Amino acid sequence: MASYFKREFKKKDGTTYTRWVGEEKINGKTKSVYGKTEKECKAKIKSLILEHEIYGNELKKNIYTLSEWTYKQLYEEVKPHIQASTFERYMSIYNTHIKNSVIGKTSITDINQIDIQNFFNSKNDMATGVLKIMRYTIRRVFEYAKKHDVIRENPCIGIKIPPSKAKTRDIIIMTLDEQEKFIEAASTRDNKALFLTALFTGLRMGELIALKWENVDLKNGTINVCESYKRVRAYTDNGDSEYIIDKKAPKTKNGNRIVPIPTKLLPILKEIRTDNELVFCNAKGQPMTEITIRREQKRICEQAQIRYINFHALRHTYATRLIENGIDVKTVSMLVGHADIQTTLNIYVHSTDDTKKNAVNTLDKFFNCKSYCK
Repeated sequence: MASYFKREFKKKDGTTYTRWVGEEKINGKTKSVYGKTEKECKAKIKSLILEHEIYGNELKKNIYTLSEWTYKQLYEEVKPHIQASTFERYMSIYNTHIKNSVIGKTSITDINQIDIQNFFNSKNDMATGVLKIMRYTIRRVFEYAKKHDVIRENPCIGIKIPPSKAKTRDIIIMTLDEQEKFIEAASTRDNKALFLTALFTGLRMGELIALKWENVDLKNGTINVCESYKRVRAYTDNGDSEYIIDKKAPKTKNGNRIVPIPTKLLPILKEIRTDNELVFCNAKGQPMTEITIRREQKRICEQAQIRYINFHALRHTYATRLIENGIDVKTVSMLVGHADIQTTLNIYVHSTDDTKKNAVNTLDKFFNCKSYCK
């Protein structure tokens, strides 16, 4: 006979909450269900009993752990239909958070909604965006199991993402002093053209790595941004992997754009003009790697004796300098290839210390009259 009672559960942050629990022995094994009310638990127990009477042990004909079923679903259902870079992201989530976790080692038929919610509650130190991708991944895994009659209901439906405690990354923008020192140091390096082009055009790293001479018009001083390269881990069907260059269109629909080349940058690009297809490449004419570029940038910052400035900060600095010099937001948004103006306003336009000082000086001039200063 089924039993029903209230149980107190404890979250990672120490707070507690109460749920009704229903228990029933089926085939000599105690099955538990959870709900907000006793009535809800009784309905779930009734459903369990009915399910057993109809299907018997059929649901357990293919018993997998969540980890095993995730791997199976990713390779059978997901991999054939997505890009290598997207599959790499899913595999990263699987390897980091599911494969060797407690819930990952649990039979998929024994996992309930409370187990999954507790799993996500324990991950509240992660960014909300990552948790949403993880929830989407796990929900599809259970849906795949349901489609194959391994389970009858998807316990991931209704799972809530906990408030994230992850620290928001500060967006870095170079001060005018840092910018001057960076340009001076970069100008002494073999790859100066790469870093100065990044700073003077706002192109993303992948767009610069993919840039070909056929898309650089030195006569008219423009760059046609139409492609992006990224080094990703590509997985074979047997589980092995290797790094490949993932070639695709720019990040957003507005990513295909024409960007003007500043006059001071033109002679620098003309100086490195070769017969190679790529503008920026290694000694073998192959695409540069992200790690090589980041290492070189670290050396430049050390030489310039400034804080470490990541590569994307060059793009942030480009957009911010344009705004500071009176270029309207719509034009800046088009130059950097954002999906919309709001993205530019939310992410790239920040008040620097220099801008704040200028604003205060403007106020000083405004209030600098005898009627106010008696």
